[in-house]
Amino acid sequence: RRSSVRNSSRPRNGAADGKDESTKKKKQEDVSELDLLIKRELVAQALLLVRPAPHHKAARLTRAWIRKEKSTELVPLDDYGCWALPGRPTRAECARHDAPDRCPALEPIDFEDLAAPEVVEFAKAHVWLYRWWAKSCGQGRDSIGQAQVLRMLEKCYLVGGDSGLFPDRVAAQLWLARIWRDLANGNFGLNMPQFIDLAGKIGALLLGTEQSEPSEDGFHQQRTHNVSGILEFFKILKSSVE
Repeated sequence: RRSSVRNSSRPRNGAADGKDESTKKKKQEDVSELDLLIKRELVAQALLLVRPAPHHKAARLTRAWIRKEKSTELVPLDDYGCWALPGRPTRAECARHDAPDRCPALEPIDFEDLAAPEVVEFAKAHVWLYRWWAKSCGQGRDSIGQAQVLRMLEKCYLVGGDSGLFPDRVAAQLWLARIWRDLANGNFGLNMPQFIDLAGKIGALLLGTEQSEPSEDGFHQQRTHNVSGILEFFKILKSSVE
């Protein structure tokens, strides 16, 4: 009985395999040669532009590369493409500049000219906030805690005084405790996207577009970034740091 069941199942498996092979052939036939030719040329032009190092050299330099401690940048270059870390770069860290003269089919894109000013401003603010967040997290950590955020509010002169956003330290702690439950999702600290959410809420408070007391029913629905609030918070934090 066992052998008959096994033998009866073989034709079904073969039929399924034949069907899969026919489907694969059909999918392969759907791709036109012109499409493949265009994609192949685009890849070739892109490689001519970036002129990557040979594979053996890249592998050797990768093994020799040691990430700098206390570095928040995966690519340690500033906004102008200059070396951003102290000391001269090693051979493994030297940047290979693009060669646009080798790929006439590609044209340079001026993002500063083509992008809307609001988009450029938000992008620069987002990068600056990321760098501040990464430094504040500390070595080996990927989140920022309530105590660090509270010190940040005090450093920005948002706690106490006539121009403070919160009348005293206790009021700031209570506000952070209320919104932390939703922002941190039960975790100890805030990751980068959660910190951006917090920046937008603090900026909205500064602009007077959000209540200082989060509502219990509608708070979870307001998850979109407040661009104007993020930009306002960025200006306040940057001015206090610099």
